[in-house]
Amino acid sequence: MSTSALSGSSLSQELQQYSQTRNSDVQQLGQELSQGNLLAAQTAFNDIVTLGQSGPVANGDPYFSAKREQDFNAIGQALQNGDLAGAQQAFAALQVAGGAPKRSQTESSTVAPSGSSLSQQLQQYFQTRRSDVQQLGQALSQGNLSAAQTAFNSIVTLGQSGPAANGDAYSSAKREQDLNAIGQALQNGDLAGAQQAFSALEVAGGDEKSS
Repeated sequence: MSTSALSGSSLSQELQQYSQTRNSDVQQLGQELSQGNLLAAQTAFNDIVTLGQSGPVANGDPYFSAKREQDFNAIGQALQNGDLAGAQQAFAALQVAGGAPKRSQTESSTVAPSGSSLSQQLQQYFQTRRSDVQQLGQALSQGNLSAAQTAFNSIVTLGQSGPAANGDAYSSAKREQDLNAIGQALQNGDLAGAQQAFSALEVAGGDEKSS
């Protein structure tokens, strides 16, 4: 369960690496376009496409944002047509859409992160967290404080190798607060308080899609 870290380095580090590489590749693309070098721009564009295929977005896009993905695809279409002005215009639109989104992040285009794609690792993280949360709920409903504490610790350990940079199990401050309230209640041997905090965690809305 959540006792094994997901692939050596934390997801947070891999996402950061992905983001940095994508930003670097996008800068390279912009540089080639500004110099009017269509062939080199096409190569840089292909690098970003390849990177996206091993990135965190399930469908292999380099960006989570549909708008940014649309602008990015417009660059590729213009390059394919040999339309430098169109590619430059689409690149400007991509930049206006605003820096790299926090959740889709980058590493040098030729290297896939840790063998399996980031998308698969994120999916594995969310599945494991969901399983651990279910186990925590089950232990609380049975009044088993010891098992509940074990399940809680598993979630905390999982979060340390997860996608949140600060090692939280959830990116949502509200859900993290509810989780911490469960931990505090368990520490105090307060079963009713832990059950109440768990209900609040559940009300905050199923498992978040993006941690």
